[in-house]
Amino acid sequence: MRRRPSPSPALSLPGRLGPAALACVLALVPAASAAARSAATAPASLEVRVTAGGFFGGSRVSTQGVLRGRLGESFNAWVDFSRDDVSLPTGRFVTNLPKARLSFPPRLYVQALVQYNDVVDDWSTNLRPGWLQTANTGLFVVYNENRATDHDPLGLGVRDRSLTIKYSRLFDLLD
Repeated sequence: MRRRPSPSPALSLPGRLGPAALACVLALVPAASAAARSAATAPASLEVRVTAGGFFGGSRVSTQGVLRGRLGESFNAWVDFSRDDVSLPTGRFVTNLPKARLSFPPRLYVQALVQYNDVVDDWSTNLRPGWLQTANTGLFVVYNENRATDHDPLGLGVRDRSLTIKYSRLFDLLD
C-alpha cells in the first residue's frame, strides 16, 4: 500500500518565529526535520539535527547536537546534547539531556554512558566493560547508578545501584 505524500506548504515568516507562528506551521506540516553533518569517517565529526512536529495532541521542537571523535578503530568518543521543547494541551515542558560515551573496541572494551535529566534532576551512569570471544560470547559486566541532585547539590544521594555479571560460552553438543 502506497502512502500519498503530505503537502508541505512554503511559508515565509518575517522576523523571529514566535510560539503562535510556530503553532501555525506545525498545524500545516505534520513533521519537519533538518540535519547537517560533517564526514563521519574523519577523526572528528559533528552532527546537528532539528525536528518539529506534532506530539500527542500538541507540538514538539527537538534539537540535537553530536560531537564525535575517534582514533582509528581503537578509541571512540562522543558528546551528545538533546533539547525537547514540548507543548501539550495540559501544559508545556522542556527537557535537556547531555550524554557522553567512550568505547575501546573490538575484543576488550569499556563503554560508559553518563546522562543528566534536568526534569527529574537525576544523574545516570552506565558502565559496561566486556571481553568478547567468538560469536558475541564472553564476559559482560554492567554497572548502573542513578543519583538524585534535587536535595543534594553534590549528587551524592544514590537512588539505585546495580551490578550485573554475565559469562556466556558457545559449545557444540554433537562435536
